[in-house]
Amino acid sequence: MYIDRAEWHRPRVPQGLDPAAANTHIGMFFTWLLKRNLLSYEHIDTHLPFLDGVRFKYETGAQYIVSQCRGDLETGDVYERVEDFMLEYYRSNETLSNIGERTYIGDYTRVLGFGLPTMYHVEDTWENFDRIVTCIDIAWFLWRERQYSADNWMGWWAYNNGLPDGSLPDEELPDEELPEEELLSEELI
Repeated sequence: MYIDRAEWHRPRVPQGLDPAAANTHIGMFFTWLLKRNLLSYEHIDTHLPFLDGVRFKYETGAQYIVSQCRGDLETGDVYERVEDFMLEYYRSNETLSNIGERTYIGDYTRVLGFGLPTMYHVEDTWENFDRIVTCIDIAWFLWRERQYSADNWMGWWAYNNGLPDGSLPDEELPDEELPEEELLSEELI
């Protein structure tokens, strides 16, 4: 499922602006996903050589989204546990009471678009990414707190101790005690 597509925004980009301005907000969110290790294994495996360009700031997330993803951000690009967050924070327009009425576009416009004619006038720079990343981190924190509250401590434990996708490991956790053979040999010494 598409979370956002540059082609949805191109008709709204004011004349005189580079049409690539439709990718800026998508690229900044993608960069946050990359920097927080929330991209799916499938996306990483498919695009690994190109991700370093964003990771080491040779190109912006918007440039990457255009060259590698056709301007699209999809649910398959992230771990399953992140999809719900993206649907609530990124895609929600009016029904987002669970993250304190926050939406990505709202935060993006308030922080980066303040004083600009439209959100498409925001420059695609690393300085702007550094300004918006805190807002996304706060929304992620608030969403996780709600998902893994004290009432749901097993979900919290699985999230914090499980695999990157939030699932639990298949093998049993090791016991902290020494095997009986080692205990016997210590008694003889």
